[in-house]
This record gives sequence, C-alpha cells and structure tokens, in this order.
Amino acid sequence: MDAIDGMDLVDIVGPVDKQDVVEGSMGRSQTAKQATRILAPGVYPGLSFAEYRAIDAVNASLLWTLKSRSPAHARYEQLHPSKDTPALLLGRALHSRLLEPATWDRFYAVRPVCDGRTREGRALVQGFRATLGGRTEITAADYGTVCEVEASVRGQQCRELICSGRGEVVIVWTDPATGLSCKARIDYERSDGWTHFIADVKSTGDASKDAFERDIYSYGYFMSAAYYCDGWEAATGEKSVWTWLAVEKEAPYVTKVWEPTARTMKAGRLAYRGALDRYAECVAKDEWPAYGGPELIEMRPWALEREGVGAMDLDGN
Repeated sequence: MDAIDGMDLVDIVGPVDKQDVVEGSMGRSQTAKQATRILAPGVYPGLSFAEYRAIDAVNASLLWTLKSRSPAHARYEQLHPSKDTPALLLGRALHSRLLEPATWDRFYAVRPVCDGRTREGRALVQGFRATLGGRTEITAADYGTVCEVEASVRGQQCRELICSGRGEVVIVWTDPATGLSCKARIDYERSDGWTHFIADVKSTGDASKDAFERDIYSYGYFMSAAYYCDGWEAATGEKSVWTWLAVEKEAPYVTKVWEPTARTMKAGRLAYRGALDRYAECVAKDEWPAYGGPELIEMRPWALEREGVGAMDLDGN
C-alpha cells in the first residue's frame, strides 16, 4: 500500500499544550508534542527526515540503544532527541545526493562563499538564509565533499544497487507479537522483477572485511538489517535481499558491497526480537530500568595476567 505525501494518514496531532498526554508506541508518559504523526501500516516514499522522525513508532536505533545500553537510556533518547551535529548533517546530505539526486535541491542549499566578518558578507548570508524555507544549509566545502563521494560511488561497481529504484523510502508496520507500531527509513529499494533488494549506505573509516565485520556488530547494523527486511515483508508481503554499501570517509572514497550471511541475519532477528519484546514490557509497566542491582565484576583475563593474577588464583589470595 503506497501512500504519497502523507495520504492514508490516520491522525495528525497538531499544536497542543505541552502537558497534554496521548497514547502511542512511546508509552503512557509520552507528550503529544512528541507524537506528531501516527501513520497506517504501508510504504511512504517522499517523506523528509523530519517527517519520518515525527512518526510515532519504534525504530531500530531505539532498540539498539535498549539492547546495548539499557531501557533507561532508550527512554531518555526517546524523550530527548539528539541534536544534529555537522557530521550527521553532512551524512544526511550525502545520502540525499546519492540516493535522491533529483530532489536534493528541495531539501538542501549551499551557503555562498564569503567573509562573514564583513558587512557585505553578513548581508549576503542573511539574504541567503531568508530564501532557505525548510531547506538545510550546508557549506560549499561540505557540498564539494558530497559531490566527490557521489562521483566516486557512482563510478564503482556498486552503482547498479542504487539505480532504477527509490531512495529514502519510509515503511510503517505493526509488530504482530506486541502490537507495537514500527518504522524504518530504507536508504534504497529496488526490484528486478524477481527479487527485491534493499541497499543500506554506511560511512566507515575502513570498508575492508575485518574492519567492517567489527562495525556490523559494534553499531548494531546486523540488527537493523533484519529489522528492516522483516518490516518490508510485513508492509508489502515481499522478502528482500540486504546489502551494505560501505563507503570510506576519506579519498578516494572506496566503496565495498557486503551482503550478510544467513547466520548474521538470524542473529539480527534474535537481537531485535528480544529488544522489541523488552520494550513492550517497559511500555506496559511504564518502567524503564537501567543496569540493575549490585553484581560482581572482574577485570579481563589479560589485565589480571598483566598484574600477576593467573587463572588458577580462584580465591584471589
């Protein structure tokens, strides 16, 4: 079910008093100011990142925080969304340029090069910002980087993975086990008529096998892959083949395509399933525990050995 530009919208919560409370996937203490949109399950191309972020549903990032840290950390992240950093803005601009080049000018504008310390420079920047509308401002230097990376990726063997499809596609689905509304924003999806493919662009310092294997686990990429694939199937009834486009952050911006093994996808499915079930419990009880009570802790074996404590020193004496 496709819904363009917000059609099939179940409910839009408009401006309300800060103390108003609504029910949603975020839990009982959620404020209406945060739950700006509730969408019916389906596929939503054309939504901006801000519109996606406003959808009241559980995403993979939240689940990874819950799993890798604690429910308390996830709840805080949910109620206090992080501010954009220059690195995040640059990454988002690259995604847009690489995956949706035809619509890039709708969302981004390049700030003119000038000396902002002078009266003329300040006037030029002020005039530029007056024309931004809802677009995001990026520097000319960042725009140059975005164009270099785009040219490099499109010139390599992976370019067919981001052609003849759709970029930045939002999906919403209902988890059958918990009844929670879930969401994901797919970097790029396409079909060759037989198989559906999802490509996920990831920036990395090193796209080689050993390095990216660590990234897959350290940043929860394995969990997101399973979550997105299962979400697409729930929203469309279609199974998908997942690929990562690992793009190195420094010139020559080498890109390597990696496809997860079945064992990696199974691990991701187990990870998100456990996190989603625990999240549902937290919502039902409105309790968000941290690390739990007192426990024993021991240094790593290498540290103990360095300090002269061997494996046979069971009692510490």
